[in-house]
Amino acid sequence: MNPRERMLAMGVLLVVVLAGGLFLFHRLFLVPLDERDQNIARLEQEVQTKRDHIQEVIAQFPKLERARQLSLPANADLAKREYARYLNELMRDSGFSQGSFSITPPRDVDSKTAPTVGNKGPVYKKLTFGVQAHSTLGNLVTMLEKFYETSLLQEIKKMTISRPLTAGPQQQQQPNDLDINLTIEALIVTGADDRPNLKPGVDRRLLLIDTVTAMRGGPAGLALVPWVPGPTGRFGPQVLARSEGQYAAIAEKNVFLGPVQERRAEDVLVSQFVYLTDITQNERRSEAWLYNRLTESRTRLRSEKGFDSFRVVDEKGDTVLRGKVVRIDPRDLVFKVDQNENYYSIHVGQTLEEAMKAPLTSEQRKTMGFVLTDEEKKTVKNP
Repeated sequence: MNPRERMLAMGVLLVVVLAGGLFLFHRLFLVPLDERDQNIARLEQEVQTKRDHIQEVIAQFPKLERARQLSLPANADLAKREYARYLNELMRDSGFSQGSFSITPPRDVDSKTAPTVGNKGPVYKKLTFGVQAHSTLGNLVTMLEKFYETSLLQEIKKMTISRPLTAGPQQQQQPNDLDINLTIEALIVTGADDRPNLKPGVDRRLLLIDTVTAMRGGPAGLALVPWVPGPTGRFGPQVLARSEGQYAAIAEKNVFLGPVQERRAEDVLVSQFVYLTDITQNERRSEAWLYNRLTESRTRLRSEKGFDSFRVVDEKGDTVLRGKVVRIDPRDLVFKVDQNENYYSIHVGQTLEEAMKAPLTSEQRKTMGFVLTDEEKKTVKNP
């Protein structure tokens, strides 16, 4: 091999060595380095995604806590039994006579369609109730109004309303009666309190704080202040409920039976057939009963939200008076009439007509503990 061939061979060998070295450098160093950088970027993205998810969960935690407070009791059997009782009372308090409706409770609890969180199981369990009723549109509107004023995780998923094709089995069907079918869902949220009652009450933690404060000589009751405007408190927000006037407009414009006819003059006297029959009180609540002789229906009243409004209807089911219970005493019921904003007191055995002849004066309302306006205070001071 001459020197020229030797130089060419060495050059080729050097090129081969350099190419092999570059290949090995790329395969053994650059490729793993690039893969590591990609893995680092992917892991950082996953970490950021999980951090965002954690922040989202933290932000949604107050909603979950509120849902747990508004949930049905944790005991499914108790929840089914008490919710069916609630629906039964709701229908009767809304003017549905006994026998004009039936309630179908769920056979079991549905948790298959609920979302899950990790290994903790479903977020909630669902109870589905069926309600079949035969009554007026006005009674249905009252029922819906009371339903959406109740602080529970419940929803009407399906509602069908139709005019009956045949007469009722008891031959008591009125011209304005309708066939009503409802599908109602109520939720039991995972982690809800195992309380003995259906409706939520004061948070146990607040009760514990209040008890400890009282035992240490501090003022009692201050720990319960946050509960009052809370989601389960007496003055808490009622998100689903609208103003009463909006609901009343539905009953007045009946799309199933046509426009409401102009009310006759004698209809105004319906109040003379409505009596306060009795008042019952126990350690839990006070209840009063109104009896309408024209329609042979009874209305249960309480002074708590969702059960404090009532309607007086004539024999055709048309609303002639709407009122709201203000307080219930051992022998008297104080109520307010929407049509004139006056306050009245009705005694057991009296009719609404008798009670409404004498509206409560400012002096009487002050004696009962009502808050008066500045104008009314002047009237009381200078009769």
